[in-house]
Amino acid sequence: MQNRYIKSDIIAGVIVFLVALPLCLGIALASGAPLISGIIAGIIGGIIVTLFSNSSIGVSGPAAGLAVIVFTAIQQLGYPAFLMAVVLSGVLQISMGYAKLGFITKLFPKSIIKGMLAGIGISIIFTQGSNILGMAEIKATVTQAFQTNDAGLFFSTMHMGAFMIFAISFAILLLFDHFKLNQNRFLKFLPAPLWVVIFGIFANLGLETFAPAYALSNTLNGFITTVSIPVISSFNDVQSFIQFPDFTSILNSAVLGTAILISLVGSIETLLCVEAADDLDPLQRKTNGNKELKAQGIGNIVSGLVGGLPITQVIVRSATNVSSGGKTRLSSFVHGITLLVCVGFLSATLNLIPLASLAAILLHVGYKLASAEVFKAHIKQGKYVFIPFAVTAFGIVATDMLKGISLGILSHMILYVVHHVNNPFQIHSDQDIDTYRIVLSKNVSFFHSWKLKQAVENLPLASTVIVDGSQSFFLDRKIPKMLATLKVKAANNNVHVECVGIPYLDH
Repeated sequence: MQNRYIKSDIIAGVIVFLVALPLCLGIALASGAPLISGIIAGIIGGIIVTLFSNSSIGVSGPAAGLAVIVFTAIQQLGYPAFLMAVVLSGVLQISMGYAKLGFITKLFPKSIIKGMLAGIGISIIFTQGSNILGMAEIKATVTQAFQTNDAGLFFSTMHMGAFMIFAISFAILLLFDHFKLNQNRFLKFLPAPLWVVIFGIFANLGLETFAPAYALSNTLNGFITTVSIPVISSFNDVQSFIQFPDFTSILNSAVLGTAILISLVGSIETLLCVEAADDLDPLQRKTNGNKELKAQGIGNIVSGLVGGLPITQVIVRSATNVSSGGKTRLSSFVHGITLLVCVGFLSATLNLIPLASLAAILLHVGYKLASAEVFKAHIKQGKYVFIPFAVTAFGIVATDMLKGISLGILSHMILYVVHHVNNPFQIHSDQDIDTYRIVLSKNVSFFHSWKLKQAVENLPLASTVIVDGSQSFFLDRKIPKMLATLKVKAANNNVHVECVGIPYLDH
């Protein structure tokens, strides 16, 4: 650990904790699990996983991407048997780490990873609408948000107190960015997100005193508008919150199937988030995917044993960590410790924080992930980069992370095929010596034979043509046969054809 980063890591850890707390609660709610299970998973992700991980800025905890799977599993198995599935999924993840399967997402194009970040940024912006307007309901996707009756009520039931706190909170974040106040020697010790939380608490207390009609509470018009966590007053309360797995269900086929599903989906989400977090890392460090799978596996075993939700590395908290100045694993560890201490001893104080202030912090993170500059940069790189990026981003917004990424990969593959069908080779000429080199692309199929034949026949008479297949990984069997015939025919027209890197025709 580097001493020069301790101060910034501690501050970043506290900020990540403030963002993680409502997310842990919301994901537990969306999963149909006890609220405390999300907090347990957040604590274990911050402390246990961090101890075994080598991800410098990644933060782990319960993931929204598993909410549907978890909800279904709890309904089918019951909570104790579901916890057994979580434990088994951890064992499977450790096995995957030892099998060195952490390389899988290294094969994904960077445009897909960047699209994932942008898509998550856009989703954050849209799904915070209820918190901004004083109607706090966690929505997994934009589509789900607008499929519910709540969407049509957004503006008709808008709470001015919540919107005012959000607007001023977001303005504070923008002012810090615009004037670079985080670099001010007096303000850098309390970065913008902390000022936002402090402002939110005192603003709401002020509203309670001077304008009660605009104040926020835990149950405002049937919605939660401030942080709401269980208040722990004694050790007996802790015991009542913790649940244990049903070990007798260990050989149940449904439990094993759920464990396999959680381990596969959770591992893919983790590895994708690792790639994205490494891209965000200002120090450009790289995470060992195999070691990360083992760390997540250990975390899931512990989480399942004490009643927590499945754990993955999560990009929203990781991105918040980076934007808050986190540099080492200490920030993630501090987030976990702070979650544990505050839930245990300061739950009443935490319940004073308006969700509108936390929505401003999340919206700011989403804005940075999906800014206009990010889209412009990808547009400049051309359609082969921009289209997979955009398809991934908006696929995630419309569906979920795994489906969006799948759509992005599919679009990349289609573009790749189209590109190579249309561009099976490149022609380099040296007209001074009447020599032309035709360099074949990586994949040349029989569909390209007519185009290659036409290119050779259209070259000037009395010239030398070198067909270079040394860069090709795949050459259809018809290509060498076609070239052999073409050599003889070209010779009759005084065109000399040579073949390099072509099976059976290297002369």
